Amino acid sequence: MDDEAYRRRILNRLRFLPLHLAMEGFLGMFFSVPAIAWKEYSQKALSSGFNPRWESSYSGKFISGFEEALRVFEIHPQQVGVLVFIAEAFASAFIVPHPQDYRALHTSLLEDFYGELIYQY
Repeated sequence: MDDEAYRRRILNRLRFLPLHLAMEGFLGMFFSVPAIAWKEYSQKALSSGFNPRWESSYSGKFISGFEEALRVFEIHPQQVGVLVFIAEAFASAFIVPHPQDYRALHTSLLEDFYGELIYQY
């Protein structure tokens, strides 16, 4: 596959937001500064909000050997999800309704959702 075809395929693929980033966004959207201003709030807090929060995440594509590992990763014909264990302890599960769904999501799931986990361990 040439580079242009690969880039088109990557751009059209569903991407995942790691869970801790998704939760930070959700909390920021629905649990923001109260609409009522008490005089205890400083002028800065009222004008610019609470201290800005930021989170970071590691993508699996930056891990050495990740592409090769994905290439040889065995997906079973009826596989509908993945269980992740760290040091023999259950860490996470991801399940979809149909094997074709999992095949379509497999690469981006490991790269985006579990990239940081793979990087750390």
